[in-house]
Amino acid sequence: MYANRDPSSGTLKEFLDKGIFLPLEMEGKDRQSFLCRLGVPDAEHITLNDITKFGFMISDIVLYENDYAIIKGQNIIYDLKGIPRARIFEITLSHIKNFVSARHGLPARIKCITILNVPPIMVPVLEKIRMLLGQKLGNMMRLCPEGNLEELYKHVPISLIPKQYGGEACINEIVDHWKQKMEEYKDWFLEDAIFCTDETKRIEDKFSDDYFGVDGSFRKLELD
Repeated sequence: MYANRDPSSGTLKEFLDKGIFLPLEMEGKDRQSFLCRLGVPDAEHITLNDITKFGFMISDIVLYENDYAIIKGQNIIYDLKGIPRARIFEITLSHIKNFVSARHGLPARIKCITILNVPPIMVPVLEKIRMLLGQKLGNMMRLCPEGNLEELYKHVPISLIPKQYGGEACINEIVDHWKQKMEEYKDWFLEDAIFCTDETKRIEDKFSDDYFGVDGSFRKLELD
């Protein structure tokens, strides 16, 4: 998630152009909100790992520039309208584990997770994800069926919500602003890639096998 973070590279540049992950401007000293649109048209080839990576890049900039994003925490808003079926199957236990582990390394904490336009087929999947996130994060999840935006209005001021969701903000203006912002931080992201571990020197754990996408310490039974 923290490798190859050149914002001018093909996938990441396209990701920004389509406005898949957008930070909504802060109003005063309120919480920072992020909008992730997983059903943007013609974006099926962009993987969930790419989306997560780009989300952390934007979060890095926000946390660096605004102390209140650290103090007040973050609201995460996922919009599932138009989500392709293939995207659903990308949500694995391994991806959730990596996401949660990376989140623990950030100085800001999630205060609310609002999931909009949830299709009926996704409800069982999201309920399982709620359990995997743990009690604290799981209790923050709010599942909203298609057309129900009341939960969004409870946590984000109308002036910051894009017009497509009944607010006053313009998505195109947000996209243009972050295109410029990413260009300003390009050298920082390229330098940041230098600071990493040399995985070739890591001692392999005796029980580091991958079980169904999750590292574990399960012992194998040997029966006569």
